[in-house]
Amino acid sequence: NNAQTYSFNTGGPAILQSEPYQGSYNIDENQMFILGLDAPVTLTSIQKYAYCQADGISEQIPVRVIVGKFRKSVLNWRDSFLTRYYKAIFKRGENEGQSIILGVEEKGSEREKFLKLRDSTNSPIVVLQCQRSFPNAASISLVWGKGIESVPGIPTTQDQILPFHTRPVFEAKFSCSRINEKADCIPVLPMRINLSAPITVENAQHINLVASNGKAMQATIPETEKKSGLV
Repeated sequence: NNAQTYSFNTGGPAILQSEPYQGSYNIDENQMFILGLDAPVTLTSIQKYAYCQADGISEQIPVRVIVGKFRKSVLNWRDSFLTRYYKAIFKRGENEGQSIILGVEEKGSEREKFLKLRDSTNSPIVVLQCQRSFPNAASISLVWGKGIESVPGIPTTQDQILPFHTRPVFEAKFSCSRINEKADCIPVLPMRINLSAPITVENAQHINLVASNGKAMQATIPETEKKSGLV
């Protein structure tokens, strides 16, 4: 009897979940991306084959991979991503043994499993940032390019493209209650500054209302916003 040979290709490492979601609007001009993969990858191949594209910029924009303590601090702030990623892994793993591929034991809580994945030497969770600021109000793409390799050396065979859209130019608009549009503000009623995007509490504390006599009055920031760090 002639021996029969069978071959198959599992495909290269793909993105299962991203933060922000692909298709998201109003991302930051210097957005960091968290990618939950279906297999660990080599960082050198990411830097070689992953890139960004943006309206108004003709060339491909290289990426930098975020590592170390900064990477860990970014992931610690993204609990919603952890939940989505785990659902994606173990739904997929029911039929494909994904937990075995990622080296995750079935024991322990989802949080414990995530920490093992996050902190492992060959983690399938990647944090990266494009090496150039994006234009405002522009369509951009994160391209997970052909050639990115899993740790065992299996490359992707086609591009995976995640589309996004950047936020408009940052604006601050002042408003107050008036008797009519040409009248002065009514002093006993609130005055407002409406921002097109959140700012840090530290920056907000530099905003002052200056009276005609030159006296500066600082706004009071609610305790809830102080704790969150953003206003």
